[in-house]
Amino acid sequence: MATDEVEDGRPDPGTGGQDAGGDSSVIIEDGSWGGNGGGTSGFPGLGGSAGSQQDAATGACTPGDLKNLGTCFLCGTSQQTCSSAGVWGTPICVNQGTCNAGDQESQGCGSCGGTQTRTCQSNCTWGQWSACSGSGGVCSPGQVQTQGCGACGSQSRTCQNNCSWGGWSACSGQGVCTPGQTKAGSCDGCSQQVCTSNCTWSSCQLKSGSQCNYNAGTTWQCCAAGKWQFCSSSCQWFPCQACSGCGC
Repeated sequence: MATDEVEDGRPDPGTGGQDAGGDSSVIIEDGSWGGNGGGTSGFPGLGGSAGSQQDAATGACTPGDLKNLGTCFLCGTSQQTCSSAGVWGTPICVNQGTCNAGDQESQGCGSCGGTQTRTCQSNCTWGQWSACSGSGGVCSPGQVQTQGCGACGSQSRTCQNNCSWGGWSACSGQGVCTPGQTKAGSCDGCSQQVCTSNCTWSSCQLKSGSQCNYNAGTTWQCCAAGKWQFCSSSCQWFPCQACSGCGC
């Protein structure tokens, strides 16, 4: 009987693995193509089963066992599962992320052509979106801005759909005066009313430089024991004078 010797473990394509006498015996040098009874010949090209090849290459396993082969696409883990036949199945990539680390993506934002971006993290998940930029406008549609006006009043304006401000509204909610404003009111000539910071009138208070209210010469005060003084029409106190029965 003739024997075809094949150095790499494959049958001689020129003879089809048979000698002149029809004997198809093949000697395998490296043993990598040998079957284990799972197919008719054990050769991939000659009807050998995938199970027999894999079992020969990797060995038998316990059904249900898992084997991790390392990382795979999108930070996943490559796994093999032992089949019910006791052979390792085809590796599959599990627990994958959603993106490739370092990748970036952008999207429109706002109402006037703005953009924002985000970057894929080292764990293959997306980071947070950046702030919206490059919107091409000075405000966001619907945004309201207010400012003070007049006598403690306020006015507002609204951002339009083209991201520009509309006009200021009329001044509303005003008080009765402007802070710092003064008026005589019903005060003595030496006093006046002053508009307060909340735009309302104060009670009568001495004018700057006035020492007292004249009140037609009726205003006086004790200035020492047995002495008094009166307010002059120039809103200044007269010198102290002795008095009898004045109660001072």
